[in-house]
Amino acid sequence: MSEFSIQIDMKKQILVNAQADSSSSISTQLPDVHSLRAGFLHHADRLPHHAALTLGKRIYTYAEVADTDRRWAACLVAAAEGRPHRVGIFAYRSETSYLGVLASLFAGAAFVPLNPKFPLERTRAMIEQANLDALLVDNESLPQLPGLLRGLPHQPAILLPATNRQEVQSTLPGLVFDRQDLTKTSPLSTLPAIAPDDLAYLLFTSGSTGIPKGVPITPMFVPS
Repeated sequence: MSEFSIQIDMKKQILVNAQADSSSSISTQLPDVHSLRAGFLHHADRLPHHAALTLGKRIYTYAEVADTDRRWAACLVAAAEGRPHRVGIFAYRSETSYLGVLASLFAGAAFVPLNPKFPLERTRAMIEQANLDALLVDNESLPQLPGLLRGLPHQPAILLPATNRQEVQSTLPGLVFDRQDLTKTSPLSTLPAIAPDDLAYLLFTSGSTGIPKGVPITPMFVPS
């Protein structure tokens, strides 16, 4: 599956469906009405106990997702010592992959989908080009992480929403937030404002040479 397919899959699960019937009513409530997070925030306010996401038999309400993602976003802001620019999502069809997208947007950052099934060299090249502030990693992708980080000129902060620190087999460089850190962190109360021309996500394509090339996408170019 391509990076584009992963991004579209994640966005449809938790973002686009939330925006489908709210675009006309949120303009007076949200300063960043054009952002990808605007529809979700509107629904979280109006329908907090309704289902926002289903993974297997697990159902997440809007209130639950919003609270979790505000905590993750607070860690992203703390790691970047301010609004982060780009956050990588090194996960696949997991809580970390879906909620990580929204947490990045809550923090005011663009998200960068990274496919754990791709060769590490390719993914490492994407991380270098994107100059990530942070990287969210799920349990299934965690064994690849030490090799992925090896040799990077800039080490992003690592967020492990599904993993406790003692479960990590290898020593990870830089700043690491594990499941307990993310759970204990106070939710981010004020979300950074997002302008229509701010970067929403960075999509990598192979190009004619086979070398990953990042294509920046702003909210105005994302179809609702």
